[in-house]
Amino acid sequence: MQRAQLLHVPRAPGARDPPRRAVTPVLAAPGTIARAQEREEILHAAAVTGVDEARPVAAGAGGLLALVHAVFAIHLRTDQIVGGTAVNFLALGVTGYAFVQLYHGNNVPTGVSQIPNVNLTKTSNHGFFSDAFGHLNLMIWAAMALVVVSYFVMFRTPLGLRIRACGEHPRAADTVGINVYLLRYVSVVLSGMLAAAGGAYLTVGFLGTFNENVTAGRGFIALAALIFGNWRPFGAFGAALL
Repeated sequence: MQRAQLLHVPRAPGARDPPRRAVTPVLAAPGTIARAQEREEILHAAAVTGVDEARPVAAGAGGLLALVHAVFAIHLRTDQIVGGTAVNFLALGVTGYAFVQLYHGNNVPTGVSQIPNVNLTKTSNHGFFSDAFGHLNLMIWAAMALVVVSYFVMFRTPLGLRIRACGEHPRAADTVGINVYLLRYVSVVLSGMLAAAGGAYLTVGFLGTFNENVTAGRGFIALAALIFGNWRPFGAFGAALL
């Protein structure tokens, strides 16, 4: 897949010269997602573990941090790996400092509401279906549903075609009137919010607490699954199951 190459076609008069690399939730040039996953996960993980009333605001934390990275990568055209690494350290530092200041390095107090599990079978049932699917967290079911939704949007709708065009052949997309900058910004922010959802599951769906650097590189594992899955939703899902 030629994600970083441009299609050399005649350009319309006054057409803008968009940045070279793709920045979309599923289809992106190397480096964009590599540095996105980890920082949004840890920032949102820290935010949702606090006061329940702050969670609606915390839900946009990953998208906001992704927007910062998008400005550097899209408009300022900085190296995505270098810029993304810097934002990663920013998220790690902000969450670590807040954790020490608020909780003095101790564990987050208990009593924080958790994302519930979906109980399809009785607790006493220990069959294969019950053990594998009977008590999964709500976020896991939502993630599996998003695999189908993302595939349909990316490969079966005009919007998905435009997103992929802005990633693979931005000049060609710009020539036919597609707002490349807008789609790239929206895609990066959306990818940040989805990564933040992973951080939310980690703290209030799985661990039930927050510690400094709680993600421990899981965002990079998600990137590896995406690459191993050939940048396709179902491929990444299969790689994650391994």
